[in-house]
Amino acid sequence: MFFYALSVFQSTAIASKYLIRERMIVNQTYKSIEDMPIMLTITQVASALNISRTSAYELAHCKNFPAMLIGSRIIVPKERLMVWIDNKLSLNELAV
Repeated sequence: MFFYALSVFQSTAIASKYLIRERMIVNQTYKSIEDMPIMLTITQVASALNISRTSAYELAHCKNFPAMLIGSRIIVPKERLMVWIDNKLSLNELAV
């Protein structure tokens, strides 16, 4: 019983730590593009593009979006995101 309670507590603590970290990333604002990290998480991409995390995940799975996997994490290189945005604007594409 004690082991189970400890295991549940540890799982809850890990989940809480993850949620706090994600909230910090979401609430973090950058004054310029140069202030952003070189590699962006999906949460940071969503914040930068002013879209939901769900939409950012859907976008990350699109063929021409510059997302990549590192382990099980999806990350987006900042420079390639900027090129992708420029390409979308130059082609005047409204949809993905």
